[in-house]
Amino acid sequence: MVCEHVELRVLSSNLREGRADIASFTDLARISADVITLSELTPDWVQRFYAAGMRDDFPYSVLVPTPGAGGYGLWSRYPVEVIAPLRGGSMVAARVDIGAVQIEPIVASVHIMNPLTFYGRAFDE
Repeated sequence: MVCEHVELRVLSSNLREGRADIASFTDLARISADVITLSELTPDWVQRFYAAGMRDDFPYSVLVPTPGAGGYGLWSRYPVEVIAPLRGGSMVAARVDIGAVQIEPIVASVHIMNPLTFYGRAFDE
């Protein structure tokens, strides 16, 4: 049995409360990603992403931007279908329709808590 091979390149980044360098990020995304997953996504960063002309390269998205560190989202070159709740959590997941294969991979953007922060200390207690 020979299986069909399709490459899906995923770029994941913590945007450091929207402080990530937009030019470096968009350059990297254009040459190396089919899907982008993000944590600490801010409304301002979404606007800068679109201002950099990325809407044409990544026309599909599931975005939950917030001020500070609580935002998350994903952009894709392929159509996406949301499969995880958008509000009240720290992740978003979507099924990606590549079109050339029968399966639709699931991609998630997850914001992992740093165990050394204030919240991590609360976990230890």
